[in-house]
Amino acid sequence: MHKVESARPSPQFLDCLATAGVHLERLCSKAIREHGYFFRWLKSDVPQAPCLEHISFFLGNQVFFVRLYDVEQRHAFPGTPAGLRRIAEGYEGHACLMPMRRTIIEQTDGAARVRGARDIGMFVPDAQKQWQPVRPGWGLVGLDGETIEPPALVTNQRIAVTDWELHDFAVQIVREQLQQEGKQILSWNSDPDVHPDLWFEEGGLRAWVMVQANCFPEPTPEHPDPQLEQRIKANIPAEFPGYFAAVGFAQQHTTRIFRGEGTMVNFRGLRAL
Repeated sequence: MHKVESARPSPQFLDCLATAGVHLERLCSKAIREHGYFFRWLKSDVPQAPCLEHISFFLGNQVFFVRLYDVEQRHAFPGTPAGLRRIAEGYEGHACLMPMRRTIIEQTDGAARVRGARDIGMFVPDAQKQWQPVRPGWGLVGLDGETIEPPALVTNQRIAVTDWELHDFAVQIVREQLQQEGKQILSWNSDPDVHPDLWFEEGGLRAWVMVQANCFPEPTPEHPDPQLEQRIKANIPAEFPGYFAAVGFAQQHTTRIFRGEGTMVNFRGLRAL
């Protein structure tokens, strides 16, 4: 059981996140046009606790996890480089940092000086400011400082999904099903070592879900691990209902699941605990 601290993202972080998302999507769209690469966002919404990465996406057979930071250190963003490294290793993907700077992009004429504001010790007349990547190109660097250009890392190799990736996929399946049923999703996480995996609202109460993924030919389990279930229940008030969700995956002619290939999903709904 993990206690996870959560905080509402700041407006500055949300602005930075939106700018970075537009920047990366534009470059990924260019990679699609030029190379025909597959592209899909893994995470593009506002990060929830535990915040391991801010943005993540698939390009071709590779997956990239991005953490933003303010090079001027004026704004603190959620998460840590250690969390970024953890999810990238779990996926066998790429941990990327995107240094950002909030810069002045436009100023009004001198008549607006009376409405001006001070910024970094200087008088700036009605400055319009916007976040921008500091580095050229994709704007990404690795944890060791090396430049990362995602298209250069894409290969033709078949890559088997990791346990973390499969678990994250299972959580996504459950979350989307609950949303289709009109449930309000409160939070979720992709870390297979953080429990429970998902919270949603049901009848005015918060309900939690244990998610378990498995691959054919293993049978889809009917019940969760009893010791894990007991540990979770011991740390959650009894009035919050709990559920178990088993999600099975299979691909034709193989007992492994490969990234980006058609996958059959077996999910029969939630089982009350």
